[in-house]
Amino acid sequence: PAVGDGRKRPVMFWCHGGGFATGSGSSPVTEGANLAKRGDVVVVTINHRLNVLGFTSLEEAGGPEFAGSGDAGMLDIVFALEWVRDNIARFGGDPGNVMIFGQSGGGRKVATLLAMPKAKGLFHRAVIESGATVRLVESAQGTRVARELMTTLGLTRGQARELQKIPLDKLMGAYFEVVRKMNVDQMTQGFSPLVDGIFIPQHPFHPVASNVSADVPLMLGSTRTEL
Repeated sequence: PAVGDGRKRPVMFWCHGGGFATGSGSSPVTEGANLAKRGDVVVVTINHRLNVLGFTSLEEAGGPEFAGSGDAGMLDIVFALEWVRDNIARFGGDPGNVMIFGQSGGGRKVATLLAMPKAKGLFHRAVIESGATVRLVESAQGTRVARELMTTLGLTRGQARELQKIPLDKLMGAYFEVVRKMNVDQMTQGFSPLVDGIFIPQHPFHPVASNVSADVPLMLGSTRTEL
Protein backbone atom coordinates (compact mmCIF):
# COMPACT_ATOMS: atom_id res chain seq x y z
CA PRO A 1 0.00 0.00 0.00
CA ALA A 2 0.94 3.67 -0.20
CA VAL A 3 3.34 4.64 2.57
CA GLY A 4 3.80 7.99 4.22
CA ASP A 5 0.14 8.51 5.09
CA GLY A 6 0.80 7.86 8.77
CA ARG A 7 -1.45 4.80 8.90
CA LYS A 8 -0.51 1.55 10.57
CA ARG A 9 -1.94 -1.36 8.63
CA PRO A 10 -2.26 -4.96 9.82
CA VAL A 11 0.61 -7.19 8.72
CA MET A 12 0.02 -10.62 7.18
CA PHE A 13 3.14 -12.79 7.30
CA TRP A 14 2.90 -15.70 4.84
CA CYS A 15 4.60 -19.06 5.41
CA HIS A 16 4.67 -20.98 2.13
CA GLY A 17 3.78 -24.65 1.74
CA GLY A 18 5.85 -27.46 0.34
CA GLY A 19 6.27 -29.85 3.24
CA PHE A 20 9.60 -28.31 4.34
CA ALA A 21 11.09 -29.84 1.18
CA THR A 22 10.16 -27.38 -1.56
CA GLY A 23 8.30 -24.12 -2.17
CA SER A 24 8.95 -20.41 -2.33
CA GLY A 25 7.55 -17.25 -0.83
CA SER A 26 7.75 -15.65 -4.27
CA SER A 27 5.53 -18.19 -6.03
CA PRO A 28 3.18 -16.40 -8.45
CA VAL A 29 0.30 -18.52 -7.12
CA THR A 30 0.55 -16.90 -3.70
CA GLU A 31 2.14 -13.55 -4.52
CA GLY A 32 0.68 -11.03 -2.10
CA ALA A 33 0.02 -7.86 -4.09
CA ASN A 34 -3.68 -8.45 -4.71
CA LEU A 35 -4.24 -9.46 -1.09
CA ALA A 36 -2.55 -6.26 0.08
CA LYS A 37 -4.74 -4.15 -2.20
CA ARG A 38 -8.01 -5.90 -1.39
CA GLY A 39 -7.51 -5.92 2.36
CA ASP A 40 -5.48 -2.72 2.77
CA VAL A 41 -2.87 -4.72 4.64
CA VAL A 42 0.88 -5.19 4.39
CA VAL A 43 1.74 -8.69 3.15
CA VAL A 44 5.17 -10.17 3.83
CA THR A 45 6.34 -13.35 2.11
CA ILE A 46 9.63 -15.04 2.93
CA ASN A 47 12.07 -17.70 1.85
CA HIS A 48 14.11 -19.80 4.24
CA ARG A 49 16.34 -22.87 4.30
CA LEU A 50 14.51 -26.10 3.46
CA ASN A 51 15.08 -29.88 3.63
CA VAL A 52 18.69 -30.93 4.24
CA LEU A 53 19.85 -27.29 4.26
CA GLY A 54 17.52 -26.21 7.03
CA PHE A 55 16.66 -29.25 9.09
CA THR A 56 19.64 -31.55 9.60
CA SER A 57 20.31 -32.20 13.28
CA LEU A 58 24.09 -32.17 13.62
CA GLU A 59 24.64 -31.89 17.37
CA GLU A 60 25.76 -35.53 17.61
CA ALA A 61 28.12 -35.11 14.66
CA GLY A 62 29.42 -31.65 15.50
CA GLY A 63 28.78 -30.96 19.17
CA PRO A 64 27.45 -27.79 20.84
CA GLU A 65 28.60 -25.63 17.95
CA PHE A 66 25.72 -27.10 15.95
CA ALA A 67 23.01 -26.60 18.55
CA GLY A 68 19.79 -25.69 16.78
CA SER A 69 20.94 -27.01 13.39
CA GLY A 70 17.92 -29.30 13.22
CA ASP A 71 15.65 -26.25 13.38
CA ALA A 72 17.73 -23.76 11.39
CA GLY A 73 14.97 -23.26 8.82
CA MET A 74 12.51 -22.29 11.55
CA LEU A 75 15.06 -19.95 13.11
CA ASP A 76 15.29 -18.26 9.68
CA ILE A 77 11.57 -17.55 9.99
CA VAL A 78 12.04 -16.13 13.49
CA PHE A 79 14.74 -13.81 12.14
CA ALA A 80 12.32 -12.71 9.41
CA LEU A 81 9.71 -11.93 12.07
CA GLU A 82 12.31 -9.89 13.96
CA TRP A 83 12.96 -7.97 10.74
CA VAL A 84 9.22 -7.27 10.49
CA ARG A 85 9.16 -6.01 14.08
CA ASP A 86 12.08 -3.65 13.42
CA ASN A 87 11.28 -2.45 9.89
CA ILE A 88 7.66 -2.96 8.84
CA ALA A 89 6.54 0.51 9.99
CA ARG A 90 8.57 1.93 7.09
CA PHE A 91 6.22 0.06 4.76
CA GLY A 92 3.04 1.25 6.45
CA GLY A 93 2.66 -1.81 8.65
CA ASP A 94 1.91 -2.10 12.35
CA PRO A 95 4.56 -4.19 14.16
CA GLY A 96 2.08 -4.62 16.99
CA ASN A 97 -0.51 -6.28 14.74
CA VAL A 98 1.16 -9.17 12.92
CA MET A 99 -0.69 -12.30 11.83
CA ILE A 100 1.24 -15.37 10.71
CA PHE A 101 -0.56 -17.64 8.27
CA GLY A 102 0.30 -20.58 6.05
CA GLN A 103 -1.15 -23.50 4.15
CA SER A 104 -0.14 -27.19 4.20
CA GLY A 105 3.54 -27.24 5.17
CA GLY A 106 3.17 -23.52 5.77
CA GLY A 107 0.44 -24.26 8.28
CA ARG A 108 2.82 -26.64 9.98
CA LYS A 109 5.35 -23.80 10.19
CA VAL A 110 2.72 -21.64 11.88
CA ALA A 111 2.01 -24.41 14.41
CA THR A 112 5.73 -24.77 15.07
CA LEU A 113 6.15 -21.03 15.64
CA LEU A 114 3.40 -21.25 18.26
CA ALA A 115 5.73 -23.50 20.29
CA MET A 116 8.96 -21.48 19.88
CA PRO A 117 9.94 -19.20 22.78
CA LYS A 118 12.13 -17.08 20.47
CA ALA A 119 9.05 -16.24 18.41
CA LYS A 120 6.96 -15.12 21.36
CA GLY A 121 5.74 -11.54 20.97
CA LEU A 122 6.74 -11.33 17.30
CA PHE A 123 3.19 -12.14 16.11
CA HIS A 124 -0.23 -11.62 17.61
CA ARG A 125 -2.60 -13.84 15.62
CA ALA A 126 -2.20 -17.09 13.70
CA VAL A 127 -4.02 -19.00 10.97
CA ILE A 128 -3.29 -22.64 10.10
CA GLU A 129 -4.72 -23.61 6.71
CA SER A 130 -4.78 -27.37 6.16
CA GLY A 131 -1.64 -27.97 8.17
CA ALA A 132 -2.78 -28.75 11.70
CA THR A 133 0.17 -30.12 13.65
CA VAL A 134 0.14 -32.04 16.91
CA ARG A 135 3.66 -33.47 16.90
CA LEU A 136 6.98 -32.64 15.27
CA VAL A 137 9.97 -34.90 14.61
CA GLU A 138 11.50 -36.45 17.73
CA SER A 139 15.08 -35.43 18.44
CA ALA A 140 16.34 -39.03 18.29
CA GLN A 141 14.79 -39.53 14.85
CA GLY A 142 16.40 -36.32 13.60
CA THR A 143 19.75 -37.61 14.81
CA ARG A 144 19.21 -40.95 13.03
CA VAL A 145 18.54 -39.41 9.63
CA ALA A 146 21.47 -36.98 10.06
CA ARG A 147 23.74 -39.91 10.92
CA GLU A 148 22.61 -41.74 7.79
CA LEU A 149 23.26 -38.61 5.72
CA MET A 150 26.81 -38.40 7.07
CA THR A 151 27.39 -42.09 6.31
CA THR A 152 26.04 -41.72 2.78
CA LEU A 153 28.52 -38.89 2.19
CA GLY A 154 31.41 -40.89 3.66
CA LEU A 155 31.70 -38.71 6.75
CA THR A 156 32.02 -39.76 10.38
CA ARG A 157 31.10 -38.23 13.71
CA GLY A 158 33.11 -35.07 14.28
CA GLN A 159 33.13 -34.14 10.59
CA ALA A 160 29.98 -32.01 10.57
CA ARG A 161 31.89 -29.00 9.24
CA GLU A 162 32.89 -31.03 6.19
CA LEU A 163 29.27 -30.86 5.07
CA GLN A 164 29.80 -27.16 4.32
CA LYS A 165 32.47 -28.07 1.76
CA ILE A 166 30.33 -30.51 -0.20
CA PRO A 167 28.90 -29.24 -3.52
CA LEU A 168 25.18 -28.62 -3.36
CA ASP A 169 24.27 -31.17 -6.03
CA LYS A 170 26.13 -33.92 -4.16
CA LEU A 171 24.56 -32.91 -0.84
CA MET A 172 21.06 -32.89 -2.32
CA GLY A 173 21.71 -36.24 -3.98
CA ALA A 174 22.65 -37.76 -0.62
CA TYR A 175 19.57 -36.21 0.95
CA PHE A 176 17.26 -37.80 -1.63
CA GLU A 177 19.04 -41.13 -1.21
CA VAL A 178 18.53 -41.07 2.56
CA VAL A 179 14.85 -40.16 2.20
CA ARG A 180 14.37 -43.13 -0.16
CA LYS A 181 16.49 -45.56 1.85
CA MET A 182 14.88 -44.79 5.19
CA ASN A 183 11.42 -44.22 3.71
CA VAL A 184 11.29 -40.89 5.53
CA ASP A 185 8.08 -38.90 5.56
CA GLN A 186 9.39 -35.36 5.12
CA MET A 187 7.12 -33.72 7.67
CA THR A 188 7.10 -36.30 10.46
CA GLN A 189 10.30 -38.35 10.31
CA GLY A 190 13.20 -36.12 9.41
CA PHE A 191 14.58 -33.08 7.59
CA SER A 192 11.82 -30.96 9.10
CA PRO A 193 11.39 -29.21 12.49
CA LEU A 194 12.18 -31.29 15.55
CA VAL A 195 11.81 -30.98 19.29
CA ASP A 196 15.38 -30.16 20.29
CA GLY A 197 14.57 -29.11 23.84
CA ILE A 198 16.09 -25.66 23.30
CA PHE A 199 14.58 -23.68 20.45
CA ILE A 200 11.53 -25.95 20.33
CA PRO A 201 11.09 -27.28 23.87
CA GLN A 202 8.02 -29.45 23.17
CA HIS A 203 5.58 -30.54 20.50
CA PRO A 204 3.08 -27.81 19.57
CA PHE A 205 0.04 -29.73 20.88
CA HIS A 206 1.37 -32.91 22.55
CA PRO A 207 0.83 -34.03 25.23
CA VAL A 208 -0.81 -30.65 25.79
CA ALA A 209 -0.73 -27.37 23.92
CA SER A 210 2.46 -25.35 24.32
CA ASN A 211 1.95 -22.41 26.66
CA VAL A 212 4.38 -20.25 24.65
CA SER A 213 1.54 -18.72 22.61
CA ALA A 214 -1.44 -19.45 24.83
CA ASP A 215 -2.56 -15.83 24.46
CA VAL A 216 -2.47 -15.84 20.63
CA PRO A 217 -5.86 -16.22 18.88
CA LEU A 218 -5.69 -19.14 16.43
CA MET A 219 -7.91 -19.98 13.45
CA LEU A 220 -7.83 -23.50 12.00
CA GLY A 221 -9.20 -24.70 8.70
CA SER A 222 -8.64 -26.91 5.67
CA THR A 223 -8.47 -26.28 1.94
CA ARG A 224 -11.19 -28.19 0.15
CA THR A 225 -9.34 -28.53 -3.15
CA GLU A 226 -5.80 -29.09 -1.85
CA LEU A 227 -3.87 -31.58 -3.95
